[in-house]
Amino acid sequence: DDDDDESDLDIIDCPYLSSVPQGLKDIIHEYDGVVFADVCKEGPGSNVLSSFIPSLQRDGLLPRRWDFVGAPRTYNPLGRTLTFLNMEDIVAAFQRVSSGEDGSIADVQKIVV
Repeated sequence: DDDDDESDLDIIDCPYLSSVPQGLKDIIHEYDGVVFADVCKEGPGSNVLSSFIPSLQRDGLLPRRWDFVGAPRTYNPLGRTLTFLNMEDIVAAFQRVSSGEDGSIADVQKIVV
């Protein structure tokens, strides 16, 4: 198998939510892309990871290729998982970050979610 055609994927959990954790700031430069996957509902005041994006950009730390995905802003009918962040949303965001503008594989070797 040809490892040159594969991207590395790391998952970093950020339980510290008041601001961008220093540990994330210290290592994000090692990545070609980042997917912010927030379990909270998408939208103003609902999720915290979206506030990391402008902070990292302001500090010059946000990789050129990034995406954000959060749980849908919708009512959760009893017993349904409709409003939860799911694997398909994260995979789609990963594919957007790792693909070129024309859908081809971009020169992205290492991505963090």
